[in-house]
Amino acid sequence: MTLWLHIGLPKTGSSALQVFFAKNDAALKKNHLLYPWPGPAKQGRATPGNAKWLAQHEGGFPFESERGEQLVKWLKRGRGVLLSSEELAKADPA
Repeated sequence: MTLWLHIGLPKTGSSALQVFFAKNDAALKKNHLLYPWPGPAKQGRATPGNAKWLAQHEGGFPFESERGEQLVKWLKRGRGVLLSSEELAKADPA
């Protein structure tokens, strides 16, 4: 199980990467890497990424959230998961 975090600072091309990940999610999945919750990036629109929910959560990892529970299930099944958001660079690690 591998969790990949792309923590891009604003104005460093992160949105372009997120659009690439979203548009190529089938190829990523074929290679055992999930890019879940792509949102508008799937249609080529810039977004804050698929991990904004994680960055905005206070008090550690949100295991009890629906997305957190799904993420844990995927990881326990041995799937790789790729999360990306500029918001992760701003997150409080406490």
